[in-house]
Amino acid sequence: MVDFFLGLVPGLLYLMRRRYQALLIGGGLFLLLLLSTIFFYGSWLGNLCAGLAVAAHVIMFLHSTGLTRSMRFGPRVVISLLVVVLAVSTLDRRVARIMSQDFVGAYTTMPIPAHNIQNGDFLLARRSLRDRPNPLPRGAVVLARLPTLIGAENGGTQLGAFTVPAFGQVVGRPGETVSIEGEQFRVGDQLLDTVAYPLTDWLASQEMSITVPDDTYYVNTRYQYNRYWRERTIDDDVLLRMVLVPSHALEARAIMRWQPLRRRGFLRTLP
Repeated sequence: MVDFFLGLVPGLLYLMRRRYQALLIGGGLFLLLLLSTIFFYGSWLGNLCAGLAVAAHVIMFLHSTGLTRSMRFGPRVVISLLVVVLAVSTLDRRVARIMSQDFVGAYTTMPIPAHNIQNGDFLLARRSLRDRPNPLPRGAVVLARLPTLIGAENGGTQLGAFTVPAFGQVVGRPGETVSIEGEQFRVGDQLLDTVAYPLTDWLASQEMSITVPDDTYYVNTRYQYNRYWRERTIDDDVLLRMVLVPSHALEARAIMRWQPLRRRGFLRTLP
């Protein structure tokens, strides 16, 4: 029983029993797959490497504990293998969550040319930076819990009961007045550059001027504004709740373009 728990730590039994060659091969392969999982995080290669890392961990466990050598193939072996795979995969998943609890990654549908962000990119964000500095700088890309938009019986739109995480860009900060003029954002007397602050499709037809309340941000995000919605009107109160995001709804602040690899890089601060 002691070997079972010690074997859950990759390579620990090899080290304790001075089986350095097995430790070098098994531990090295596990570490390589683990680093590859991080490097390719957010792509199918990352998922493949994660699965192979769990498989390598299971093989090391079985080899270091000698579990399969002491049992003949049969139902007990199958059950034992299932228990080992479940235990190892659960442990690896928990450890990964603990080690990466400050980081979160997700795909974005909102292109921002100044950040070299395109539709479908995978962004890496940090939870600890969601409100740092306070207030957030204009142009920051944030992961927020945003309301869903559904059709209403009166031919308009209404917000759904659920929220979904999505990336958006901070345009207005607390106390600022944001308006749309000629398919451009205006904050106070400043007309924002469309390359740095692109206007999303569903907002392009809106004429409004909003003063951002305290502890709230004006966040521009790309709702899936399809042809079905274009035939409907968006009420003012619904529009306000779509663009005004309270600070507690911010989950993280994006720091990097993570995928695709050819455009991996840090996000810079916009003027």
